[in-house]
Amino acid sequence: MTTMNWRKAALTPLQAVAVAAVVCGTMLAVFGLQNLGFFGVEWGVLPRSFDSWRGFIMAPFMHGSWGHLIGNLSALAILIPLCGTLYPKETLKSLPIIWVVSFATIWLLGAPNSSHIGASGIIYGLMSFAVFLAIFHRSWGAVLGCLVVAFFFAGALWGLMPKQGVSFTAHFGGAVGGFIAAYVLRKKWKQN
Repeated sequence: MTTMNWRKAALTPLQAVAVAAVVCGTMLAVFGLQNLGFFGVEWGVLPRSFDSWRGFIMAPFMHGSWGHLIGNLSALAILIPLCGTLYPKETLKSLPIIWVVSFATIWLLGAPNSSHIGASGIIYGLMSFAVFLAIFHRSWGAVLGCLVVAFFFAGALWGLMPKQGVSFTAHFGGAVGGFIAAYVLRKKWKQN
């Protein structure tokens, strides 16, 4: 197994926590604006609708309830610092892949006449990314990341099963996006 060279890291652990704080703060601000009526369901991802461009940008920051928001905030507060510290450059490169694959999956396979909101696709993508990088590399840092993900998020596997009122397609698309990102970036990470 290889060890992590912290001097080559693009983000220190403190910087990764700061990034998580900014993302979570943005989600809180958008949720506040939602509750004031600035954003409605038409700002989510609308399957097979060409009016969904706003959802591509806004949906991960929007949430349907305080419980939904807190669940996603707590997951991102763990995953962003974890992935950003263990594989900083690759995490930044993985996010567009995860975002696009999750969005495309919702757009293509989501239930008709529905609006999908929340950061679950990104969350499942980061979980999948951390697990598959560990499988591909078997380095101490990647295995540690995988164990942390398994400890905190083992129950999230149930989110990959269809359930009424939950965007299974976002979860599935995010997980596939995380796998694709880990596969594409596996050699680049190993070279660092």
